Amino acid sequence: MNRLLKFRVWDNVDYMSSPFTLQDVQERKIEFTPDCVVMQFIGLFDKDGKEIFEGDIVSSGDKDSCVVEYVGDTFMRHVIRWDLRNQYYPFRSHHQYKIIGNIFQNPELLNL
Repeated sequence: MNRLLKFRVWDNVDYMSSPFTLQDVQERKIEFTPDCVVMQFIGLFDKDGKEIFEGDIVSSGDKDSCVVEYVGDTFMRHVIRWDLRNQYYPFRSHHQYKIIGNIFQNPELLNL
Protein backbone atom coordinates (compact mmCIF):
# COMPACT_ATOMS: atom_id res chain seq x y z
CA MET A 1 0.00 0.00 0.00
CA ASN A 2 1.39 3.36 -1.01
CA ARG A 3 -0.20 6.22 0.90
CA LEU A 4 0.80 9.83 1.07
CA LEU A 5 2.43 10.67 4.37
CA LYS A 6 1.04 13.87 5.84
CA PHE A 7 1.96 15.70 8.99
CA ARG A 8 1.02 18.75 11.03
CA VAL A 9 2.98 20.71 13.62
CA TRP A 10 2.07 22.26 16.98
CA ASP A 11 4.40 25.09 18.00
CA ASN A 12 4.00 24.43 21.76
CA VAL A 13 2.31 27.81 22.19
CA ASP A 14 -0.80 28.50 20.12
CA TYR A 15 -0.35 27.50 16.48
CA MET A 16 -1.36 24.27 14.71
CA SER A 17 -0.16 24.06 11.11
CA SER A 18 -2.19 22.91 8.15
CA PRO A 19 -1.34 19.40 6.92
CA PHE A 20 1.87 19.14 4.89
CA THR A 21 4.00 16.47 3.21
CA LEU A 22 7.68 15.60 3.40
CA GLN A 23 8.05 17.16 -0.04
CA ASP A 24 6.74 20.44 1.42
CA VAL A 25 9.52 20.30 4.03
CA GLN A 26 12.16 19.50 1.39
CA GLU A 27 10.95 22.41 -0.73
CA ARG A 28 10.96 24.66 2.37
CA LYS A 29 7.25 25.43 2.03
CA ILE A 30 7.02 24.84 5.77
CA GLU A 31 9.64 25.24 8.45
CA PHE A 32 9.53 24.54 12.15
CA THR A 33 11.90 24.35 15.08
CA PRO A 34 13.03 21.16 16.85
CA ASP A 35 10.87 21.98 19.89
CA CYS A 36 7.67 21.77 17.83
CA VAL A 37 5.50 18.65 18.09
CA VAL A 38 5.10 16.78 14.79
CA MET A 39 2.00 14.61 14.34
CA GLN A 40 1.34 12.14 11.54
CA PHE A 41 -1.90 11.58 9.61
CA ILE A 42 -2.96 8.03 10.47
CA GLY A 43 -4.43 7.27 7.06
CA LEU A 44 -8.03 7.27 8.31
CA PHE A 45 -10.87 9.79 8.18
CA ASP A 46 -13.54 10.48 10.78
CA LYS A 47 -17.26 10.19 10.06
CA ASP A 48 -17.27 13.76 8.70
CA GLY A 49 -14.40 13.03 6.29
CA LYS A 50 -11.74 14.89 8.32
CA GLU A 51 -8.20 13.47 8.40
CA ILE A 52 -7.33 11.90 11.75
CA PHE A 53 -3.88 12.81 13.14
CA GLU A 54 -1.89 11.72 16.16
CA GLY A 55 -2.93 13.88 19.09
CA ASP A 56 -6.52 14.22 17.93
CA ILE A 57 -9.25 13.59 20.47
CA VAL A 58 -12.00 11.45 18.99
CA SER A 59 -15.38 10.42 20.30
CA SER A 60 -17.67 7.61 19.26
CA GLY A 61 -20.67 9.18 20.93
CA ASP A 62 -20.24 7.37 24.24
CA LYS A 63 -19.02 9.16 27.35
CA ASP A 64 -15.32 8.39 26.77
CA SER A 65 -13.00 10.46 24.66
CA CYS A 66 -9.96 8.81 23.12
CA VAL A 67 -6.59 10.26 22.15
CA VAL A 68 -5.01 8.99 18.94
CA GLU A 69 -1.49 7.72 19.67
CA TYR A 70 1.17 5.69 17.89
CA VAL A 71 1.89 2.63 20.03
CA GLY A 72 4.35 -0.07 19.00
CA ASP A 73 3.81 -0.23 15.27
CA THR A 74 0.24 0.98 14.89
CA PHE A 75 -2.11 3.85 15.70
CA MET A 76 -4.31 3.18 18.70
CA ARG A 77 -7.10 4.85 20.66
CA HIS A 78 -6.01 5.71 24.20
CA VAL A 79 -9.05 5.89 26.47
CA ILE A 80 -8.56 8.61 29.05
CA ARG A 81 -10.57 8.05 32.23
CA TRP A 82 -9.64 8.33 35.87
CA ASP A 83 -10.61 4.67 36.46
CA LEU A 84 -8.99 3.23 33.30
CA ARG A 85 -5.31 4.08 33.07
CA ASN A 86 -3.39 3.22 29.92
CA GLN A 87 -6.16 1.42 28.08
CA TYR A 88 -5.31 1.19 24.38
CA TYR A 89 -7.62 -0.13 21.67
CA PRO A 90 -7.31 -0.50 17.90
CA PHE A 91 -9.62 1.45 15.64
CA ARG A 92 -12.64 -0.73 14.84
CA SER A 93 -14.40 1.28 12.16
CA HIS A 94 -12.86 4.72 11.80
CA HIS A 95 -16.13 6.07 10.39
CA GLN A 96 -17.78 5.76 13.81
CA TYR A 97 -15.43 8.36 15.33
CA LYS A 98 -15.68 12.13 15.24
CA ILE A 99 -12.75 14.45 15.86
CA ILE A 100 -13.76 16.75 18.70
CA GLY A 101 -10.42 18.49 19.22
CA ASN A 102 -6.77 17.79 19.95
CA ILE A 103 -4.66 17.42 23.08
CA PHE A 104 -2.93 20.77 22.61
CA GLN A 105 -5.80 23.14 21.90
CA ASN A 106 -8.56 21.28 23.76
CA PRO A 107 -7.12 19.46 26.82
CA GLU A 108 -10.38 20.02 28.69
CA LEU A 109 -11.99 17.38 26.46
CA LEU A 110 -10.02 14.57 28.07
CA ASN A 111 -12.58 13.98 30.86
CA LEU A 112 -9.96 13.58 33.58
